Amino acid sequence: MYELNIKRGAGPGAPEVTGQIGRISAILGANGTGKSRLFAIIRDNPHLLTPNPSSQSRPFIYIEGGRVVAIPSEIRLTRQTADEYSTYPKALQQHRNKRNQKLADRIRDALLTLERLGVEEKQAHSDAVDAWLKGGRTGDCPTRKEPPLDRLARLFNVALPALQLTYKTSGELLITKSGGSPYAASEMSDGEKQVLAILADIELLAEPHSFLLVDEPELNLNPALAASLWTAIENDMPEAVFLFATHSIQFAMRPSIETIIVLARAGAAVVVEKVDDLPREELAPFLGAMPNILRNERAVLVEGEPGSFDKLFYAWILSESTIEVVSMGDGGQVASAAKREKMWSKIPTSEPVVGVVDRDYKSPDDVITIETPNCLVLGLHEAESYLCDPKLLHELGKSLKLVEPIPSEDELIDEILRFAQDNLIRTVINRVGRQIRVELAPSVARQIVAIKPEDEVVAALCASAKAESTRATDRLAEGQIKKAFLLEKSDCTQAIKNRDLRRLLRIYPGKELLPNLTRKIGIENEASCSLRFVDIFPQSASCSRTNSRSRSYHA
Repeated sequence: MYELNIKRGAGPGAPEVTGQIGRISAILGANGTGKSRLFAIIRDNPHLLTPNPSSQSRPFIYIEGGRVVAIPSEIRLTRQTADEYSTYPKALQQHRNKRNQKLADRIRDALLTLERLGVEEKQAHSDAVDAWLKGGRTGDCPTRKEPPLDRLARLFNVALPALQLTYKTSGELLITKSGGSPYAASEMSDGEKQVLAILADIELLAEPHSFLLVDEPELNLNPALAASLWTAIENDMPEAVFLFATHSIQFAMRPSIETIIVLARAGAAVVVEKVDDLPREELAPFLGAMPNILRNERAVLVEGEPGSFDKLFYAWILSESTIEVVSMGDGGQVASAAKREKMWSKIPTSEPVVGVVDRDYKSPDDVITIETPNCLVLGLHEAESYLCDPKLLHELGKSLKLVEPIPSEDELIDEILRFAQDNLIRTVINRVGRQIRVELAPSVARQIVAIKPEDEVVAALCASAKAESTRATDRLAEGQIKKAFLLEKSDCTQAIKNRDLRRLLRIYPGKELLPNLTRKIGIENEASCSLRFVDIFPQSASCSRTNSRSRSYHA
């Protein structure tokens, strides 16, 4: 383990990061959050990484981001390089002198070093065979190690099975693809060149106990290849320490990663330790949302995926660039993040993070459980429900003039009532199903576990399970279900009879209702409807300011 201690002001644009990192760690952040700057500071100031007392001194190896590697077509000494690379020790020193520089600047050195090593190993083997012959052939004949460039070719072929790398004694590096004609290695794609360069520089020449700083390990590689390549190198170098900087959540969540440092902007970072102990279903949304949450001073967390209706809708409603709208997936993730529960307690900001959760079919008890000052449950069924307001749709229809005649507000209300009546029983069933849902969670008090004998603990667990079962049986009793069904049906029927639009938009799913309404004014889907509102009301900063006649639209 290493202690990373970088204070604010360590360098221009450098984030403040303090915490322990494991043998294999990742710095995760979007472009502009300071990953490369942080790496440059660590590279140039290795004292900022304080090893545990048992850790040994390690040579630092730096692999830069944004690299374009040029692979030479042939490996041979020239008049200019004959002296500097005349022996393996000299060539190796030339290569090691450049380890804190760009990989692109030392790949030729790496290949020349491997070539010199191969020459000297071949000579050493020849000398050993001569000595064996002169000594009367006692014992086994000395065997030669696999030539370094042959090993490089073999490793490359394993990483990229469709390509065959060959090293000719003339010094040429050739590639053959799927039985085709050979061509120079210098003509490979950027990703293929990168694989070859990493294998030569790290796999074959790095000391086993090196400290590797790897910026953008997934650059030019597909996700599966990047993961398999670096996982193989990590496995082959069990004594080495790896610190990656990446914007790929998939790469940062590989099983080998022990610590993740999440960067949001200069000055903000979160260190997530013991990653392997954390549930992946919690870790993925946390890592995906954290940079976006911290990108601006304020954030609103919403349901849905990036690019979904909810993100578009809330961004339009807020219309303020200093507020980041972050898609979190489901409502449970929104609530956990807004309440700073579990991993979300690590959010390093003094500004409140506000979550907005769809009401859906939630019962009043569900709403009470979820709502806090920082976590709001919508007044209507879901975000789409707010575009189901007949006044807004009528105004939109008049502006667009896509159909003739324009449906009146009363006609749009009639469509809502028809939808409600047609979907009455299905909606009642969904609402009752939510009310009678039971989650069984037998448990035993910690004090009992600590002081009671094992048989008493088991008895307590059985008693808890029985109590949970009784609770479930009571809730699922036929009489309870029938009572809930009749109450919900009566509530829905009364809302239809009274033409209570707000109540109907709270009960019925807006996602299903909205397409019926938007087709009446000539729009095919709810996403288009939202875009039309953005076009027509671009200055809107809140629902209540959109139109003086749209009061019922406001949550």
